[in-house]
Amino acid sequence: MPGDHFHNMLITAIAGLPTVLDGFLNDLPSADPRWDVHPEPGRFSLREIVAHLADWDAIWIERLVLIRDQESPQITPRDESELAIANDYAHADPDIARALIFQRRSEIVKLLRALGPGDWARTANHPLLGSVVLRDQATYVALHDAYHTQQIARWLMSFQVPAKA
Repeated sequence: MPGDHFHNMLITAIAGLPTVLDGFLNDLPSADPRWDVHPEPGRFSLREIVAHLADWDAIWIERLVLIRDQESPQITPRDESELAIANDYAHADPDIARALIFQRRSEIVKLLRALGPGDWARTANHPLLGSVVLRDQATYVALHDAYHTQQIARWLMSFQVPAKA
């Protein structure tokens, strides 16, 4: 079935975030001041990105379960700026946030692997986006990861000192 291959690839991509974060961040101790640098004004620091990813994993779980279990449920929009302030991303412990990502990603992957073929087509209503299909919601998880992992890569490259000639 063609959808099965897509769904397996999507689940693999979603499952990969903890590994990607380890590859990028394992050599950066939690006390390193680079966690708090803002290479672009108004954008998250590394500390805030990891806290944001951990928060959104909880939201992804909530939404995926809602769509799986209810008939055309209403999705509540979330304000990223409000979440950052309410959950104090600026002071979040990156080790705790990464541990939450590992735990929550495991839950997301388990949930997605248990879906039947018809479950991927279940829908919800989002006040800003309209009808949202579960498959699209899962795809958005992977796209959100890609956006922020690219951001992390750029931040880390901006910290590198050029080699001396």
